[in-house]
Amino acid sequence: MGTPEVVPNETAVVIGGGIVGVCCALYLQREGYSVALIDPAAPETAPRSGVAGQMAVSEVIPLSKPGILAKVPGWLMDQEGPLALRPSALPGILPSFLRFVASARHSKIVSIAQAMATLTRDVYADYAPLLEMCDDKALLGETPCSRSV
Repeated sequence: MGTPEVVPNETAVVIGGGIVGVCCALYLQREGYSVALIDPAAPETAPRSGVAGQMAVSEVIPLSKPGILAKVPGWLMDQEGPLALRPSALPGILPSFLRFVASARHSKIVSIAQAMATLTRDVYADYAPLLEMCDDKALLGETPCSRSV
């Protein structure tokens, strides 16, 4: 199946203003589409507001690892910790939590990490044409960031 010919002034709608949505919109514009980008979240409240286009392609190890699982009970006891749970929500989240626990097996962690590495393998080559379109190259950087976990 070939690439469809773009009709001038054809409009595409992209839902989601995160890095994936914005990149999709920019690539569509490059192909000649007029693009409407819709994001239901207000920019100042979006969780991605602190990411600033950061690509962490080396972070392919899933969160479902034994070290994290051991921290869950303590997090649940800490009212200001990273995990809060209303007891009434437990029945609804139990199936997802059990899948999360099942994903903590070493073989599953390796499988997930390999899949994530495959998905992110070409990110820099795919992102480069979009960065070339940036008018103010001073806004771009390639400095690794560090954060404490």
